[in-house]
Amino acid sequence: MKKLSTIIIMSLLFEASAFSAKVMRLHAIAFCGTNLEYIGTSCQNDQDRFFNELSFIATAIGCDEEWIVCNGDSFNKSNLEKTLDELECAPNDVVFFYYSGNGIQARNAPSSTWLPQMCFNSEANDEKDIVPVSYVKEVLQSKGARLNIIITDCSNHEAEWVSAKEEKLSVVYNEAIAHKKRPIPILSASDNTNAGAPNIKNLIKLFKKSKGFVVATASKRGQASYTAREGGYFSKAFWDEIYSVENGKSTAKWESILEATRLKTLEYTDGKQEPIYQITKK
Repeated sequence: MKKLSTIIIMSLLFEASAFSAKVMRLHAIAFCGTNLEYIGTSCQNDQDRFFNELSFIATAIGCDEEWIVCNGDSFNKSNLEKTLDELECAPNDVVFFYYSGNGIQARNAPSSTWLPQMCFNSEANDEKDIVPVSYVKEVLQSKGARLNIIITDCSNHEAEWVSAKEEKLSVVYNEAIAHKKRPIPILSASDNTNAGAPNIKNLIKLFKKSKGFVVATASKRGQASYTAREGGYFSKAFWDEIYSVENGKSTAKWESILEATRLKTLEYTDGKQEPIYQITKK
């Protein structure tokens, strides 16, 4: 009898251990330049939608959460480095890194360089507060999470005074430009967020069954990124597509989401801004 009880207890412990190993934690990290001149209000609205959409998704799929949101005076290079350095991930975790602010590209960077550099409260001709997005990707690669999502809403225009940083990336998805249309007025974050029961199956497919890296930035090299008071056009296009997937109206595949985001951003900006993205599967 004692032996049987021991076997049952060991079996329950094994099942509990196996369940624990599969628990997913969502690490939501946002750096938004809410104090930046000209675009601060837009960055604030970008941050609000990031929080509203992602917290809703986390609740819907039932996962642990860790939130790090740096804005205002906390929006700086040292906090970025500290946040990434102290990040601890389990093998089944998901990291979602989001940036809304100023961006720039080094004119003398290799032609293969497509990701911009993030500008943290920096002044013209001053590189001390500039961090390449490729740095974020490099650090996250060492953390061991199952899925890493990097979304940056910033410009990618070139400048002589910015130094090139080395980055090694594979194939970038960048297809034909869509037909130009008149820009569409941007909606506020509350206009179309979470109105109705979510398609849990779609959200599980995106966040619990996907592996690898999903990396997207608002504009291809040499382009500016446009924004309205309500938020960046790229961010609006991205979250609108996530919302569509959430409601079962679009395909639950990162490739489909980012391609739809690219086309919508082109439409919203009259063809002046084309997002670019890369999906790397484990």
